[in-house]
Amino acid sequence: MKITPTKYDLRDWAKLVPGHGDLLFFDKRHSSLMKSIGAPVLTADQVRAQSVSIWNLQARSWYGYALNNASYAVYLPSGVLDQLSRSNVKKIGEIQIKLGVPSLIETIDLPDEVRDTCLKIGKYSWITSKVFSAFKDNRTRAKVMRAWIKQNDVHLYDSQSWTDLPANAKRTLESIGLSKFLNTYAEYSGPNCFATVAAAIAAKPGLADQWLYWLPLKLFLKEQGYRIIKASPPQARDILVFIKGGVAIHAAVYLGENLYFEKPGQDFYEPWRVEHFDHWKAEWAGCKLSIFRKP
Repeated sequence: MKITPTKYDLRDWAKLVPGHGDLLFFDKRHSSLMKSIGAPVLTADQVRAQSVSIWNLQARSWYGYALNNASYAVYLPSGVLDQLSRSNVKKIGEIQIKLGVPSLIETIDLPDEVRDTCLKIGKYSWITSKVFSAFKDNRTRAKVMRAWIKQNDVHLYDSQSWTDLPANAKRTLESIGLSKFLNTYAEYSGPNCFATVAAAIAAKPGLADQWLYWLPLKLFLKEQGYRIIKASPPQARDILVFIKGGVAIHAAVYLGENLYFEKPGQDFYEPWRVEHFDHWKAEWAGCKLSIFRKP
């Protein structure tokens, strides 16, 4: 089955759209254009350093991979972008489109009540922080989020329904307390794979709704008596850790029946799901697999 967000997911995610201002991304230093904006220019690394303000987890999700494609950025408080000259808006907007900034959405995908409120850049409408904040109707906000998902080319994950899961896999998922998460989305960005595994080990579902580094999980595995198993196929409740370049980048819980349970990433649009063990090399290309087991 394909996991798709419900209208309630979309309404939750609409609350995460940055309302305090807009980030503008640039592939190079457009000196005259940046000067005319009249705001400080930040390097991509300087933006990343603002992890508790303009570049928090929700902003990272909203702007997609824009910062990865950019060298510089400018932050404008809400409403300032909308008041720039038409010529500057056009120049800046074209750069955003080039860099794949998903807050510029093809107008044809937006509802009628939204189209007339946005700055237009060719076939795109710019969903600025001021514009989005003005939408008070939940249905309108949900429609915009659905169009944003399409514009951002968000991957819709495959999984298995509870009905289709083998009985043994169901029992394992229930025993670790995570059955309620199957094929659901988080309300916000942050909950990740390591927190999900920690929740499974402790059988405390509340832990899955958090964000966790690998090192605390590694220490927790050791404290709970887990050890790396060599040259052995996984067994139910084993912990799978995917390592790339010597760094653990993902973890999951093996359910048995050639299936594992995971949250593929920390973004709100990455759901908890079940995946076939045979697919791990394709899903996590370039990784080596370590299997942790509690004797």
